Amino acid sequence: MSYCERCRVEFVSDHVLWQHEAKSPKHNICDACNEDFSTARAFNQHYAECHEERHCQWCHMYFDKSLALIQHHRTQHRYCNICDLAFRDGEAIEAHNVSAEHTLISCPGRKCNRRFGSAAALISHLESGACSSKMNRNKINQLAVDLDRTNVITNPLRLLRAPDGYAAPPHPIINIATELSFNGQAYECFLCHHEFKKLEGLNQHLWPLPTRGEAEMRSPSIQQAYAEGR
Repeated sequence: MSYCERCRVEFVSDHVLWQHEAKSPKHNICDACNEDFSTARAFNQHYAECHEERHCQWCHMYFDKSLALIQHHRTQHRYCNICDLAFRDGEAIEAHNVSAEHTLISCPGRKCNRRFGSAAALISHLESGACSSKMNRNKINQLAVDLDRTNVITNPLRLLRAPDGYAAPPHPIINIATELSFNGQAYECFLCHHEFKKLEGLNQHLWPLPTRGEAEMRSPSIQQAYAEGR
């Protein structure tokens, strides 16, 4: 026999008890951490505080994954891809778009709170290998596409057109630079002579190495190197 102390009811088995807890308004169980709350209000407060990345504050809906919440925000509310923020309605996001918060672009990398005045500055930061996120080339390319709506640093002829805009084509992950790039103090880019503390950072900077006019995105330093014929 199984007993529910909260409801003071006895059940023939654990399975029947679990069914009771799943249906009873006196039991509000958080699937993420298996905590049981006596009221829906307490459950909502817990989820908003502890699982904010999966909770819609306007609809009070809960999602299994953070990406599902982002998709919900994009379809049901308004979402700023640049700042990675959700807004209740069009009026709220319009106010955000003209604010200083939106003008300065926050680095999306984990544990990185740096902000930049332009998309090019952010991409250069990510490419340098200095960002704690260690974002790979595919993600940097897609971020550049999302940020560069006027194709200043991207080439639309090399992008894939998707229902919700352009997307960067996938690239195989390979390494170009080797230990031979080490100049005695750092790993040096043979194109722009930028130095990196780690070989990983140099390869992230170089790959995919574009042929003239074919890249979907080039870093400012590599663009300059090409312009100078290096």
